[in-house]
Amino acid sequence: MGEGIESLRNMMRLEGGRNAQQIGRSRVGKVTSYDPENYSVKVKLEPEGNESGWIPLSAESVGSGFGSYSAPRIGDQVEVTYQEGDSESGRVTSRIPSKKNFKPPRVEEGETLYKHKDGATIKLDKDGNLITSQGGTTSKIDKNGHVSIDAPGKNVSVKASTFSVEATTIALKGKVTLEGNFDQVGVHKDSIGGHV
Repeated sequence: MGEGIESLRNMMRLEGGRNAQQIGRSRVGKVTSYDPENYSVKVKLEPEGNESGWIPLSAESVGSGFGSYSAPRIGDQVEVTYQEGDSESGRVTSRIPSKKNFKPPRVEEGETLYKHKDGATIKLDKDGNLITSQGGTTSKIDKNGHVSIDAPGKNVSVKASTFSVEATTIALKGKVTLEGNFDQVGVHKDSIGGHV
């Protein structure tokens, strides 16, 4: 009888040790559900395949009505950590790029890149320039505040109730069409190419 009790105690210690190891460390899993109202997910934990309850996602920065949030996709691989080993206090602390699911974009030293699944990017390069791109169109605000838009073969339109342009020099190249009511037009003949 003594051997049976000792054997049972050993099994309980072994099982308790396994549970403590599982709870006390971070776990890897895949997102199975996402709740955008509460910015939380359910995760299928590996290797057992058990699904968690709703657990919060960590964010880069948070505040009252503002912050930096990025919604996960179902199937994203994530790391879940537990505060002080408490299995009820799990939270997703990071998302893990997996070459099996996708290849992470190349990000050079000193750069920050945000890339949408449809290809749109926002890049802060190592020189302090802000560059956005989508569908062959690129806009850039450099570290000195200069703005450029490169949209080859695309249309660029601006709609506003009032649109003002003030510059020391305005250069237009190509066919120019003006439509509308002209209450006052002032043009110096030496500034216009073509016939006046």
